[in-house]
Amino acid sequence: MCKSGLLKAPFKMGFGACGRLKHSLEATEVVHRAIMGSKRHWSLYSIAILKKFRNHGIGSALCAPILTAADAEGLPCYLDTANPKSIPFFKRLGFRASKKNKSVGPDFWAMQRAPQPT
Repeated sequence: MCKSGLLKAPFKMGFGACGRLKHSLEATEVVHRAIMGSKRHWSLYSIAILKKFRNHGIGSALCAPILTAADAEGLPCYLDTANPKSIPFFKRLGFRASKKNKSVGPDFWAMQRAPQPT
């Protein structure tokens, strides 16, 4: 944690922002567990492409190894996103969205993808 700079976060972001982030992450985890339960699955976490590089296949290329591995193992995938504009992208990769979830932080959508035949 020291090398990652995580201990400095409250001083850089502010203690209130760190508290809201913690509660937001806890809310997403509650929804994650409610949807996926204890079954084995893969998760996509924190994928972002700068606006000027979008629509060039970079996001799909980043997701491909995870989705390929999940499909090979016959396991579903899970992700959540706070960006409603990313939902169509993930739907093209085979994810389906749940309802909008409210959180202390931004609202978010949980998405899951069934394993695809290989």
